[in-house]
Amino acid sequence: MGTTNPTGWWMYHGDPQHSGVVSGSSITSKNVGTLKVLHDLHLGGPVLSVPAVTGGYVYVGLANNRSSPGANGGLLCKINLETGQTEATFQWNINPDERDSHGFTGMGCTPAVIDGKVIFSAFNGVIYCLDEKTLTLLWATNLRYPDPAHNQWVDNFSNGTPNTALAEGWSSPLVANGKVYVGFGEGENPTLFGWVYCLDENTGNVVWLYCTVPVTTGVPNPPNLIPPAAAFPAGSPPDV
Repeated sequence: MGTTNPTGWWMYHGDPQHSGVVSGSSITSKNVGTLKVLHDLHLGGPVLSVPAVTGGYVYVGLANNRSSPGANGGLLCKINLETGQTEATFQWNINPDERDSHGFTGMGCTPAVIDGKVIFSAFNGVIYCLDEKTLTLLWATNLRYPDPAHNQWVDNFSNGTPNTALAEGWSSPLVANGKVYVGFGEGENPTLFGWVYCLDENTGNVVWLYCTVPVTTGVPNPPNLIPPAAAFPAGSPPDV
């Protein structure tokens, strides 16, 4: 059975409101000095992501996974808090040309662990949904390149300019009421569009999207507008 009503730090900042408020902890200012290391784990690559901690497990990913060919890929680990043992992993390998502009190939977000699923965005432009128990893949939607099977018609490849920055996923997904909400793009590259996506939690299909870069200066975009430079095929469709 999965975690339908999760407890602990099951998504970024602990809850859908991103409050960052910790409840139920026995750690106080008086006993914090007694904390000690229980496990010292070497996962095989750098950790940029903030772990999710729920149901007695830690879910954490690597920015670069050294067990991938040429370290071009990522690894998500499910670690038993009590034993320190990694009980399941999910590895994805990528072409080195698909890495982000910093050279990262894995992930850097907090996964959302809810409804028997683990959902996270990755530096290769894909958002993944895994089975919470086994970390086997349930669905994956590409938010960098068109993915028509998931109603994803955006081609967010540096405004259509090749050999420049690639859109990537840094944002930690928010999951609520059967929907996945996630930001996508890379704000430090002015040639890329920024997006907010709403996906169906069970299928990964795009429900709606919002482009955060105004097509007309000073005028907010309407929902589901895809600028012609980012539409697939070029110039169409005008919306999803």
